[in-house]
Amino acid sequence: MTRLQGPAPDRAGQILATGFSYDPAIRAEQAALLGGLMDGFADVRRLGSAALDLCMVADGTHDAFGERGLNEHDFSAGALIAEEAGCWVRRPRLASPLDGGPSDEDRLAAWTCAGTLALSGKFPL
Repeated sequence: MTRLQGPAPDRAGQILATGFSYDPAIRAEQAALLGGLMDGFADVRRLGSAALDLCMVADGTHDAFGERGLNEHDFSAGALIAEEAGCWVRRPRLASPLDGGPSDEDRLAAWTCAGTLALSGKFPL
């Protein structure tokens, strides 16, 4: 058995994983923010699943993950795995669907992020 330990801090050629909305207007906003997020990263990757991207942060393949507008079912399992690997993880604080939330506006503004603690400041609050 191999224990996941997350990305190596300050590794050269760091990889950012992110994703984009299916909605063209929101995707355009996300693309406009990408340049600022890429500062300090060598490249960007997208597998098509936030949970898998978070798992790849947990195993050190990706150095960081950040995406806004996710539903809880998109990230919850991967976020838990990243946390268990010792990664810094920020989950959105949204109202539960069982309580009538979250609103689309709240969900689209909320970021899910993971990586080393040193990279935590790269993502918008």
